[in-house]
Amino acid sequence: MEDHHRKFLNTRFPELFRRKKTYVLRIPDNYSYMQPELIEILLKRTGEILGKNLANGA
Repeated sequence: MEDHHRKFLNTRFPELFRRKKTYVLRIPDNYSYMQPELIEILLKRTGEILGKNLANGA
């Protein structure tokens, strides 16, 4: 999700959006589907949010 997506969701679904925590991962949209580098970035960024090291399976 990017900032403009978050703003759109907040405008479109304000009640739902207020009750949910959302994160902008700031990953550029220049990766192919399931590209290994993208998977690595996703695991790292989501792991930081969850407080876990997902990239190493911990």
